[in-house]
Amino acid sequence: MFQSTLINRLATTAMLFNSGKVVSWGRGYGFINDNADGKQYFVHQSAIQVENDGFRALTVGQEVEYEVTTGQNGKPCATNVTGPGGVKLPSGSRPAGQGRGFGGRGRGGDNGGRGGFNRNDNNYQNDNRQRGNNNFGDEF
Repeated sequence: MFQSTLINRLATTAMLFNSGKVVSWGRGYGFINDNADGKQYFVHQSAIQVENDGFRALTVGQEVEYEVTTGQNGKPCATNVTGPGGVKLPSGSRPAGQGRGFGGRGRGGDNGGRGGFNRNDNNYQNDNRQRGNNNFGDEF
């Protein structure tokens, strides 16, 4: 029993990692060129291991280590992407103009949305004061 436990521990820690260089990156995905066989593997931002669960990003030319698995589409892809030696990568910088959430596009966000009203807007407050602070008018 002791011997099988030791073998299982060694097997899980002695994973074989491929090493490569990031050749393209943008919009949360990119490709890594393998140093050994020259093949390119797709990598998604969710496969990147970063410190403190920060923003996951790679830079072109960055050296990384990774495992190759089969993706949902049946093609090989890179997973468990780390720095050389299995070290977690530092959190990347968030691209300019891209905040959290919807990034100013679509619903919500400071730079976009559907319009609607804002209770902190001066026009809303002035209109509400002129109406007597209720939405019922003179019906009741």
